[in-house]
Amino acid sequence: MIWLGSFWSRPPGKPPIVSIAKWNPAWFSGPSILQLAPQSSTGSGIPHAKDRRDWIESYKDILSEPGRIREARRQLDAMLSKYGDVLLACWCKKGRTRQDGSYSGSFCHRLLAGRLLSRLGYTVEVIDLECSRCSGPVSFDGGVSGAEFVCRSCFGQ
Repeated sequence: MIWLGSFWSRPPGKPPIVSIAKWNPAWFSGPSILQLAPQSSTGSGIPHAKDRRDWIESYKDILSEPGRIREARRQLDAMLSKYGDVLLACWCKKGRTRQDGSYSGSFCHRLLAGRLLSRLGYTVEVIDLECSRCSGPVSFDGGVSGAEFVCRSCFGQ
Protein backbone atom coordinates (compact mmCIF):
# COMPACT_ATOMS: atom_id res chain seq x y z
CA MET A 1 0.00 0.00 0.00
CA ILE A 2 1.17 3.50 -0.81
CA TRP A 3 0.03 6.24 1.54
CA LEU A 4 0.16 9.89 0.49
CA GLY A 5 0.68 12.41 3.26
CA SER A 6 2.92 15.09 4.67
CA PHE A 7 6.17 14.60 6.55
CA TRP A 8 4.03 14.94 9.70
CA SER A 9 1.40 12.30 8.76
CA ARG A 10 1.32 8.89 10.38
CA PRO A 11 -0.97 6.37 8.70
CA PRO A 12 -1.92 3.04 10.31
CA GLY A 13 1.09 0.82 10.90
CA LYS A 14 3.46 3.79 10.63
CA PRO A 15 5.17 2.78 7.37
CA PRO A 16 8.53 4.34 6.50
CA ILE A 17 8.48 7.84 5.05
CA VAL A 18 9.73 8.27 1.48
CA SER A 19 10.13 11.85 0.34
CA ILE A 20 8.72 13.04 -2.97
CA ALA A 21 9.63 16.66 -2.19
CA LYS A 22 12.26 18.79 -3.87
CA TRP A 23 13.64 19.71 -0.43
CA ASN A 24 13.35 17.78 2.81
CA PRO A 25 13.05 18.95 6.42
CA ALA A 26 16.39 19.13 8.23
CA TRP A 27 15.40 16.21 10.50
CA PHE A 28 14.51 13.88 7.61
CA SER A 29 17.16 11.34 6.62
CA GLY A 30 15.03 8.75 4.84
CA PRO A 31 14.91 7.79 1.17
CA SER A 32 13.63 10.02 -1.61
CA ILE A 33 12.09 9.42 -5.00
CA LEU A 34 13.06 12.65 -6.71
CA GLN A 35 11.44 11.51 -9.96
CA LEU A 36 8.07 12.31 -8.34
CA ALA A 37 9.19 15.67 -6.95
CA PRO A 38 8.09 18.87 -8.68
CA GLN A 39 11.45 19.46 -10.34
CA SER A 40 12.88 18.73 -13.76
CA SER A 41 15.66 16.26 -14.43
CA THR A 42 18.06 19.22 -14.39
CA GLY A 43 16.98 20.04 -10.82
CA SER A 44 15.08 23.21 -11.65
CA GLY A 45 11.68 23.68 -10.09
CA ILE A 46 8.46 24.41 -11.89
CA PRO A 47 8.69 27.85 -13.47
CA HIS A 48 6.36 30.52 -12.17
CA ALA A 49 2.91 29.43 -13.30
CA LYS A 50 0.12 31.89 -13.94
CA ASP A 51 -2.38 29.71 -12.07
CA ARG A 52 -2.84 26.22 -10.62
CA ARG A 53 -3.91 24.71 -13.94
CA ASP A 54 -0.70 25.99 -15.51
CA TRP A 55 1.29 24.52 -12.59
CA ILE A 56 -0.48 21.16 -12.99
CA GLU A 57 0.33 21.09 -16.70
CA SER A 58 3.98 21.92 -15.95
CA TYR A 59 4.16 19.08 -13.42
CA LYS A 60 2.58 16.67 -15.92
CA ASP A 61 5.25 17.71 -18.44
CA ILE A 62 7.96 16.99 -15.88
CA LEU A 63 6.50 13.54 -15.17
CA SER A 64 6.54 12.77 -18.89
CA GLU A 65 10.32 13.23 -19.17
CA PRO A 66 11.85 10.08 -20.75
CA GLY A 67 12.59 7.34 -18.21
CA ARG A 68 11.31 9.32 -15.24
CA ILE A 69 8.32 7.14 -14.38
CA ARG A 70 10.23 3.92 -15.12
CA GLU A 71 12.91 4.92 -12.58
CA ALA A 72 10.31 6.05 -10.02
CA ARG A 73 8.55 2.68 -10.35
CA ARG A 74 11.85 0.79 -9.99
CA GLN A 75 12.64 2.63 -6.74
CA LEU A 76 9.08 2.38 -5.43
CA ASP A 77 8.82 -1.35 -6.19
CA ALA A 78 12.09 -1.96 -4.31
CA MET A 79 10.79 -0.04 -1.28
CA LEU A 80 7.40 -1.78 -1.34
CA SER A 81 9.16 -5.14 -1.59
CA LYS A 82 11.33 -4.28 1.40
CA TYR A 83 8.74 -2.56 3.64
CA GLY A 84 5.30 -3.62 2.40
CA ASP A 85 3.80 -0.13 2.84
CA VAL A 86 5.34 3.32 2.39
CA LEU A 87 4.26 6.89 3.03
CA LEU A 88 5.09 9.18 0.09
CA ALA A 89 5.50 12.54 1.74
CA CYS A 90 5.96 16.20 0.96
CA TRP A 91 5.54 19.46 2.87
CA CYS A 92 1.84 20.02 2.25
CA LYS A 93 -0.43 19.30 5.18
CA LYS A 94 -4.00 19.98 6.21
CA GLY A 95 -4.50 23.64 7.01
CA ARG A 96 -1.20 24.79 5.52
CA THR A 97 -1.54 27.95 3.47
CA ARG A 98 0.92 30.47 2.13
CA GLN A 99 0.65 33.99 3.47
CA ASP A 100 0.08 35.32 -0.04
CA GLY A 101 -2.89 32.94 -0.46
CA SER A 102 -1.30 31.16 -3.44
CA TYR A 103 -1.60 27.75 -1.78
CA SER A 104 -4.55 26.06 -0.16
CA GLY A 105 -4.51 22.75 1.66
CA SER A 106 -6.63 21.17 -1.09
CA PHE A 107 -3.84 21.32 -3.67
CA CYS A 108 -0.64 19.26 -3.67
CA HIS A 109 1.57 17.59 -6.26
CA ARG A 110 1.44 14.32 -4.34
CA LEU A 111 -2.20 13.94 -5.44
CA LEU A 112 -1.12 14.12 -9.08
CA ALA A 113 1.64 11.59 -8.41
CA GLY A 114 -0.81 9.40 -6.52
CA ARG A 115 -3.33 9.51 -9.33
CA LEU A 116 -0.61 8.44 -11.77
CA LEU A 117 0.51 5.60 -9.48
CA SER A 118 -3.10 4.49 -9.03
CA ARG A 119 -3.53 4.33 -12.80
CA LEU A 120 -0.33 2.26 -12.98
CA GLY A 121 -1.96 -0.34 -10.71
CA TYR A 122 -0.65 0.61 -7.26
CA THR A 123 -3.01 0.76 -4.27
CA VAL A 124 -2.91 4.36 -3.05
CA GLU A 125 -4.61 6.03 -0.05
CA VAL A 126 -4.65 9.75 0.69
CA ILE A 127 -4.49 11.01 4.26
CA ASP A 128 -4.72 14.47 5.80
CA LEU A 129 -6.05 16.42 2.80
CA GLU A 130 -9.64 17.56 2.46
CA CYS A 131 -11.97 18.50 -0.37
CA SER A 132 -11.84 22.27 -0.81
CA ARG A 133 -15.64 22.42 -1.01
CA CYS A 134 -17.05 20.11 1.66
CA SER A 135 -13.99 19.12 3.76
CA GLY A 136 -14.58 15.46 2.89
CA PRO A 137 -11.67 13.15 2.06
CA VAL A 138 -9.99 13.61 -1.30
CA SER A 139 -10.05 10.46 -3.39
CA PHE A 140 -8.97 9.37 -6.84
CA ASP A 141 -12.64 8.94 -7.74
CA GLY A 142 -12.92 12.72 -7.54
CA GLY A 143 -10.82 14.90 -9.75
CA VAL A 144 -9.46 18.30 -10.60
CA SER A 145 -12.14 20.95 -10.78
CA GLY A 146 -11.12 24.55 -11.25
CA ALA A 147 -7.54 23.52 -10.39
CA GLU A 148 -8.59 22.20 -6.98
CA PHE A 149 -8.79 18.59 -5.88
CA VAL A 150 -12.28 17.68 -4.80
CA CYS A 151 -14.00 14.58 -3.44
CA ARG A 152 -16.19 12.20 -5.43
CA SER A 153 -19.39 13.94 -4.28
CA CYS A 154 -18.30 17.46 -5.29
CA PHE A 155 -16.65 16.53 -8.59
CA GLY A 156 -18.67 17.91 -11.51
CA GLN A 157 -20.70 20.36 -9.42
